[in-house]
Order: sequence, then structure tokens, then C-alpha cells
Amino acid sequence: MQVAARPRLFQVAFLHCTHWLAGCGSQGSSPTWQVFKSEKCQFSAQFPGPVNVDDAGTIAQFEASGDEANFRITCAAVPPVQGSGAAMRELLEMRDGAAKSLNATVEEARKADFQGHPAIDFTLTFAVAGTKMVSHSRYIRYPDRFFQLIVTAPAGADAERDAQRFFESFHMD
Repeated sequence: MQVAARPRLFQVAFLHCTHWLAGCGSQGSSPTWQVFKSEKCQFSAQFPGPVNVDDAGTIAQFEASGDEANFRITCAAVPPVQGSGAAMRELLEMRDGAAKSLNATVEEARKADFQGHPAIDFTLTFAVAGTKMVSHSRYIRYPDRFFQLIVTAPAGADAERDAQRFFESFHMD
């Protein structure tokens, strides 16, 4: 069943992001924010450095490292759902699935509206290889696409302001 497969797919993408974090340390200087545009996924956003792109296949991933955090946008084509209530339930299931797969705690969460589309913002805390981590996330459900905006950093890193900047810079083209 396709609906059940989607949450697992995004959990895998989210898990991949957190395991990659072993290399998300300091670059030694303040990041130089730059606008990145994806024609394939039809969005633009500011990243704190050069963007690594993996857009072969059904899931496209875009990520960059800042001084203390990893910044990622994941985009996937999805079948439409009927109504914003169904879209919100799907987003919440994906959030809860990601939290469960990481053995994470949802610290903060709120439903949102992004450019007229259902969205959720939330913060997860968890550990990777003994390191406490914090992940600021925004999931957005468009009729034909699903986006994850994720900023993950070691606990105690000052990443909230950069996460907000990253989220606010995201726009559909």
C-alpha cells in the first residue's frame, strides 16, 4: 500500500541525515549564506554554504553544513490526498514515525500553514553514537510533493536562529 510506504521512506531519509551528522562540525568561520534554486523540485532557499545535491530517483535531497549544524531539504513526489485534514494526518504520522525511528522526543510541535498548504513545525531531541542532538524540522504537504526542511545540530549548539532563517528563506517557485 502506497500510503504506508511513504512514512517509512521519509523515516529512512531522516535517519540518513542524522547519521551523516558525524561530519557536521565547525568549518572554522561564519557561513556565507547563498540562495539555492532547484528547478526539479521548484523551490528556492538560502543555505549556509555550498549545497550537495542528490536528485536522482524519486527523492531529491539538498544539504549543506553550517558552523554547527546540518541543513537539509528533502523533496519527494507523492500522490494527492483528499483534503487538508488528510494531509495533516499524514504529516503528523511522518513526524511520529521519524521520532520513533530515532528514539527521539518531540519537544515542541505546532501545526502550520505554508503558502496555503498544510505544514508542521517541530523539534526532536535524540542521541546519535552517544552525542545528544536537536533537530528543528518543518514538513510541508503540497498536492503532489512532500518537503522536509531539517536543521540538525549537537545539543547546546546555537542553531535556532539559523534554522529560522533557513525555514523563512524557503519558497516555492
